[in-house]
Amino acid sequence: MHWVFIFLVLSGCAPNYANKTATEVRSAVKVKQTAFDPQRQFTGPPIVLHNRYANDWAWGISESITAHLRSWQDPDHPEITTHQLYTSVVYQAGWRFYISANFKGGAGAQFSKIDSDVSCSKDGCSYSEDFGVAVSHDFLEKHRTTGFEIQANAKSSHKTVIAIPANYVEGYLAIAGQATNSALAAERQRTPRQRATTAYRAPDTRESRLLELKRLRSENLITPDEYYQKRSEILGEL
Repeated sequence: MHWVFIFLVLSGCAPNYANKTATEVRSAVKVKQTAFDPQRQFTGPPIVLHNRYANDWAWGISESITAHLRSWQDPDHPEITTHQLYTSVVYQAGWRFYISANFKGGAGAQFSKIDSDVSCSKDGCSYSEDFGVAVSHDFLEKHRTTGFEIQANAKSSHKTVIAIPANYVEGYLAIAGQATNSALAAERQRTPRQRATTAYRAPDTRESRLLELKRLRSENLITPDEYYQKRSEILGEL
């Protein structure tokens, strides 16, 4: 049996949360945090965005696009949450090499290539590419009731539109955005004097370094990896 046919059968059996209610999506969001993880991780359930069958039964499938949202959150500062749209594209007819992404309207998005693979048999080859697109918390909240679309661009000139429905965003944020929204709301309620008092620290203390690091991440001046690496270094200075 051709491996692509096996992939098709398995993907057909998996629930497609693009067609589920927000409540069902919320119930399927996974949360992971252990004593060895520097951050709390959220993983949304999968959605099947495209499954196009080819006329040639030997291939069985010409393209499959699946996606899900995932997030990383600082447990001590839940207002610092990084969200990413993870997408996997499986196709035939040679490598596409996805290299960038943009939001509707043309604004560029932070694109990360995650993985790629190829599987060949006597009938030909099938290719897969996994990539991530960073989305801000404000962006997700803004599209909570409308959903959103992102276009991934490949060297081969292929342009793949990834459409995330509103029910998925709503259900995902009900879990992944709860602590972040609470922390942001509490921050907005503080007076300017309280913010100034909290912000003022001796320039060379561990706490002041953590506050500065928090500011850099909140303004997207450093990447999530840089933030957690530097945070671990600072906390290790006991």
